[in-house]
Amino acid sequence: SDGTGFYVNRYCHPGQDGTHMDPPAHFVEGLRTIDEIRLNETLLPLVVLDVHEKVAENPDYEISMEDVREYEQQYGLIPKNSFVALYTGWSSRWSLGLEAMENLDAQGVGHTPGWSLGAAVPVRDPRDYRQWP
Repeated sequence: SDGTGFYVNRYCHPGQDGTHMDPPAHFVEGLRTIDEIRLNETLLPLVVLDVHEKVAENPDYEISMEDVREYEQQYGLIPKNSFVALYTGWSSRWSLGLEAMENLDAQGVGHTPGWSLGAAVPVRDPRDYRQWP
C-alpha cells in the first residue's frame, strides 16, 4: 500500500485451459446443451496417463493402448466412465513462448503430442474398452 489503504493485485490466466465445459450441442446441433447435463455427470474418477518422458524424446508422440496397459499394470484397471487425461509435460513450454508451444518445423508443420486413434476411441467409447484388441 502507498498509504491510501488501497491495495490491488491483478491476476490473469489463459482461457480454454480448464475454465469451462463444452456441451455436445457446441459441436453438433440438436445434442444436449449445458443446462441438460446433470452435475453428477461432470464428477468423474480421474486417471492421468503420464507420458512426459516419451514426449521429451519424441514431440510427435501418440498415446497408445500400450500406454493404457502400462498404466493399468502399475495402478490397476481404469474405472469405467473415468476422465482420462494426459500429462505430456508440454505445459512446461508455456513460459518459453508461442514458438515453443507450436513447435513448427521448417515447413510450418507443428509437432505436438496427442492421442492415437487406437487409444482415443477405445478409452472414450462407452463400451468396455478392455474388450478391444
